[in-house]
Amino acid sequence: MPLSSHSLSLLSQLGAQFVSFSPGLIKLGLGIFADLRYLAANAQEDRDMLLTTLLAATVLTTPTAQDTWELKAPYAKGYESTHEIKINVTIGGQQIEASFKNAIKVTDGGGDKPWKGTINWVDILASGNPVGDPPAWDSSWQADGSLFSTESEMGDDVRRMLIPFTFVYPGKAVAKGEKWTSEVKPFTKTPVVEYKYEVLGAEQQDSKDALKVKVAYKEKADEGLSGESTFWIMKDGKISKFESDVKGWFVPMAGPERVEAKIVGTLKK
Repeated sequence: MPLSSHSLSLLSQLGAQFVSFSPGLIKLGLGIFADLRYLAANAQEDRDMLLTTLLAATVLTTPTAQDTWELKAPYAKGYESTHEIKINVTIGGQQIEASFKNAIKVTDGGGDKPWKGTINWVDILASGNPVGDPPAWDSSWQADGSLFSTESEMGDDVRRMLIPFTFVYPGKAVAKGEKWTSEVKPFTKTPVVEYKYEVLGAEQQDSKDALKVKVAYKEKADEGLSGESTFWIMKDGKISKFESDVKGWFVPMAGPERVEAKIVGTLKK
């Protein structure tokens, strides 16, 4: 049906109005299209950035080969090590700085038998003055490196004195952040020693890789000794360095007084 003259007039007016508005509408449409293209392009870029961030976080939180290795006691027949020891302690109201060498030598054992050997303190100085060296102590260690016994006229007190010097190995691969506990039951009726470990990560010690491990230890007794140590263990199991703050410690050669001490040991080259 042909349109009336009135309808044609209305359509003409609407067309004119649309043409008058069309530049703005076209501009708006083009702007929206451009924004959509920008968002699409940047969405891909944002996804790439998010993926990169997640991968970086995974790398940072995943232990590397350098931060993970097997911690096993290094003892074997013929094993020897010497640590330079420095101790700050107050005995009898007197501040004493002591130094000496702690020498370990393994002569026998292995397999299902304890390691046997000697521990010897040599070149002892107290505030710079030589005080004489005690005889070597015949000693035995369990497979995990825990000191099982020492033989001396002072009974088991020497073994207890050496607790801050001792690292008990888990015998497995450990990684940064890993924690574990262990208990050492001596052959005598002296208190059981509880150890709590945490791996802090790998560090360089004397230009060599070492795993830094924090240790809290205590004798399970009302007046037992306790302390906190940090050990740096090399890949061969040797202790590169250790630092220990101990309470209730005693040196049987110096009397029964219990003291607080700071002990630092460094592996002699």
